Amino acid sequence: MASEEERYPTQAVPRQKRQNTDHQNPPSQPIRITARGTIGSSAAEDSPPERRLFSPRYLGLLGAVLLTGTGHGMLAPLMMIYLMAKTGASIGELALAYLPAGIVWATLPEKAGRIGDRHGRRRFMLVGLLSSAAVAVMIPASAGLWPLAIMWAAEAAALSLAMPAEQATVSDLTATDVRGQAYAYYDAAYAGGLTLGPLLGGWLFDHVCHAAPFYADAVILLVAAAVVAAALRGLHNPGTGPGSAPGDRGIS
Repeated sequence: MASEEERYPTQAVPRQKRQNTDHQNPPSQPIRITARGTIGSSAAEDSPPERRLFSPRYLGLLGAVLLTGTGHGMLAPLMMIYLMAKTGASIGELALAYLPAGIVWATLPEKAGRIGDRHGRRRFMLVGLLSSAAVAVMIPASAGLWPLAIMWAAEAAALSLAMPAEQATVSDLTATDVRGQAYAYYDAAYAGGLTLGPLLGGWLFDHVCHAAPFYADAVILLVAAAVVAAALRGLHNPGTGPGSAPGDRGIS
């Protein structure tokens, strides 16, 4: 008498094909719908660790931004008071002395962004921070108003190179699906420094000496430069990950 498989051969073939198919195509990972409505794993999981939010490099950048905001915030409410007392200049004369720096701020940042893209952003961040530290030390030692005007213009040029590079680095260090949060934390870090800085600067001005906030600002900016140098060391071409612009030279 014929067996089951001989009587019904059509049933045995699909069973064998199904076994072969299961062997060749093992079960895949669970499929999910991403925020963009595409099927697959989320962009955050696909992103390399160095481009995820709160990666060590990104946290280092936030720390440097917090320090920079603190240093700049220390001098903001005290600069005019200190210089008017030291030089005897009026507010109008101080405004004229700052005019060259204002012109630099108004014209250079747009060009500086392209320069940083071409030659590397890390070095321009370091130049800006170190130049600001040098100017902060020289302000108490300055004998007149117009040497200050030259120093302010030089500092503005250095910071015009540094700040676009700093902002572009946020994009280099984060994937596209967390970039909005990354810039929000970046702005919050700088704003936090601007909030903390005046409190520290005012206390130093009243309880140590009038030049103390300038020297403290220089020390803080040097620390920020060291953080940038350490956190972004070796990051030569981060622009190859998701969401990066073609031809981005990255940080070097």
